[in-house]
Amino acid sequence: MKRKLRLLHKYLSLTVAALWLMQAVTGALLVFHWELDDWAVAGPQRHLDPVRFGAFLEKLQATHSRQTVKSVYASGGLPGRFDVLMSAPGGATDVLRVDGEGAVLRQRPWDHDYGHIGWLQFATYLHQTLFMHTAGNWLIGLSGVLLLTNIVLGLSLAWPRAREWARALVPVGAGAPAAKVYSWHRAIGLWLAIPALLAVSAGIIRAYDDPLADHFEDTRPAPTEATVAAEPASAGASVAEALSTALHLYPGSTLAALELPGAHAPWFAVRVRQAHDLRRVFGTTIVYVSSRSGRVLGNYDARSMPLKTRLWDAVYACHSEAQTHGLKRTLGPFNLMFLGVGCIIGAGVYVMTGNAAAYFAGPGVILSFVIAGSACALTGLCYAELASTMPVSGSSYTYCYAALGEVFAWVLGCLLMLEYGLAGSTLAVGFSGYFASLLQGLGVVIPPSLVSPTIEVAARSGTWLVTGGANMVAVAATAVIGVVLVLGVSESAFVNNILVVVKTLVLVTFVAVGAGAIEPHNWHPLVPPNEGGFAYGWQGVLRAASILFFAYFGFETVSTAASEARNPQKDMPFGILGALGVSTLVYIVVAAVLTGVVPFRELGVPDPIAVAADRIGHPRMAMLIKLGALMGLSSVLLVNAYGQSRIAFAMARDGLLPGLFSRVHPRFRTPHAGIILLCAISAVLAALFPLSVLADLVSLGTGVAFSIVCLSLIWLRSTRPDLTRPFKVPLGGVWVRGVWLGTIPVAAIIMCWLMVVPVAMDIIAHAVRGHPGSAWILGGYLLAGALMYLFYGLRNSRIGGAA
Repeated sequence: MKRKLRLLHKYLSLTVAALWLMQAVTGALLVFHWELDDWAVAGPQRHLDPVRFGAFLEKLQATHSRQTVKSVYASGGLPGRFDVLMSAPGGATDVLRVDGEGAVLRQRPWDHDYGHIGWLQFATYLHQTLFMHTAGNWLIGLSGVLLLTNIVLGLSLAWPRAREWARALVPVGAGAPAAKVYSWHRAIGLWLAIPALLAVSAGIIRAYDDPLADHFEDTRPAPTEATVAAEPASAGASVAEALSTALHLYPGSTLAALELPGAHAPWFAVRVRQAHDLRRVFGTTIVYVSSRSGRVLGNYDARSMPLKTRLWDAVYACHSEAQTHGLKRTLGPFNLMFLGVGCIIGAGVYVMTGNAAAYFAGPGVILSFVIAGSACALTGLCYAELASTMPVSGSSYTYCYAALGEVFAWVLGCLLMLEYGLAGSTLAVGFSGYFASLLQGLGVVIPPSLVSPTIEVAARSGTWLVTGGANMVAVAATAVIGVVLVLGVSESAFVNNILVVVKTLVLVTFVAVGAGAIEPHNWHPLVPPNEGGFAYGWQGVLRAASILFFAYFGFETVSTAASEARNPQKDMPFGILGALGVSTLVYIVVAAVLTGVVPFRELGVPDPIAVAADRIGHPRMAMLIKLGALMGLSSVLLVNAYGQSRIAFAMARDGLLPGLFSRVHPRFRTPHAGIILLCAISAVLAALFPLSVLADLVSLGTGVAFSIVCLSLIWLRSTRPDLTRPFKVPLGGVWVRGVWLGTIPVAAIIMCWLMVVPVAMDIIAHAVRGHPGSAWILGGYLLAGALMYLFYGLRNSRIGGAA
């Protein structure tokens, strides 16, 4: 029976091989079909000018009495190009391709019956339906299932043995032609197997999109009748006003679509795409602007989108980046855990693990990851309840403002700015280390003075020494990130997904290759004897845990989905604890391999995984690991700088920071001044200070910020017990003199301060010994923050007092 099934599978595969080839060719065209379509249209590339574009639409409507301007959609190719759909009473529709100022570049009919289609539309229909409508969808879906089984079978045949991974992943350059062909085929297959499985699986789901959409799709809430009834009777708002209102509400966003008012919908529905939105063409944020008064009647913010929605969007992004419908539905526990792992595993493990092992914990860094992960898990549960209670866009700054008022929000905002700013500097220093190591492997040596900080700090005594160098590679990396953010150029969904896969593959490859090079004696003893202070011993394990907070950077993204969980009380703990558990397990395995391959005292460098990769003895594999680490660090650098600029923007919007930070560029629509200033500060810090100083200050900011978030939960429970809470932290709590002391938030605060105190003690001890550098930096920052609030924020706050 098995033989007959294999023969059936073989002949079916050969039969549909031509279909797979056709799908591959048309799919390659469709990946770039937006760009190809736009490049075929001659004309300028002017970015959106709301005033001129709105005037063009109003004039178009006035001069075409027999056609109605129905809607506007962004083109996915060149920036500042849009498709204007005009419908006639008979049902015919014309499409005008225009630029951002309303100049018409092309006009053609829109025909869904294949009557007037170009070669790109032909490729689209061929790829999606074979011109057979629903029957074609099902046929393509079945062929995709068959292709998926072939990939799995091929992967099982090419799977290397335990000690063959390094050789299998790198094709041979010598030998018989047949052997070289097989080697290249096998290596490429192993590297691309996971992306291929993702793309084909997403394609199968897309083939059955219509039946699945009924289960997953959900409409965005439109303005209520009561809201509309309160509006004035006559129309008074223009298209330009509606566009400007929506884009000003979400700085840095771009216009994705516009629905004009109708008889039963007296509002402009403006859809915008925010930076780092998963879909690179059509965003999911929508703003309803009254056509009568011009005020905002309601909005749906993509930043509060549940994780299940993002997962569903990722299906489209993995396959073609052409998703056009926003979905909103509930989340299951495994959705939360799976996407949580993707948010958490990032750059911290590439940069911080070496310093934690070399100076504090030794091989006991494995235990430090467990402690740091436990603290983050407790804090994550507090984030989850706050997010479900206040399902608004924003972060811990927003929660704190609502719960504790302006003063605490200012303190938390300052700590978040410190955390993000120094995290950016830390990432840039790590980037410079991996970049220099990669070039050194290629025979290019960067002068040490260009990759070393101006100040070196002795690990034990805390003595600061001026070296005369400056980490200019870190400065250059930060500058490039700043330029990218100012221009508003964000990663497409495809590139972002590839970078996530690359970051994960680097760690998997490192573990697979490094496992065979482990020297067990490097692990003995697991916790080295204490050598004074926080140098090794259990004191050092706790001290290392404090700086490994950074390795869990991004876990709060999981908690923001609390209000959309299917069963919040059960799913949120599973999702948060599961994601942190899986991430901790990955970190433990990586740390075990790292300290098993290289003696822990040699890991005090910005690029520890690169050092271990060189020690393993596979030069080509080491190069791939370093390149992958650089790609991962670049991605996180961009996201980190983006997050810092948006926190500064929110504080400036509330009047707590100067308006400079909320000033939006007229062309790129990004808070350019704030981005430039913040990136410049991060670049200077990265050039001047070593990793150890930056890591300590990041730890302090993170720990105190987390504890304030937990305090916000305690205070909100105590003062507003009537609020609806889809998710509540487990294990209850007790009431003491009118204050609710929850088991989880109190434990989280204790854990955070257990890791803040060792860092603070280290800084104080160094200051007492006559080396107060870190203390001066921290004290100067806090003093500047206090003066800023007293002389600016207190006078210019737009809200004031407690929320």
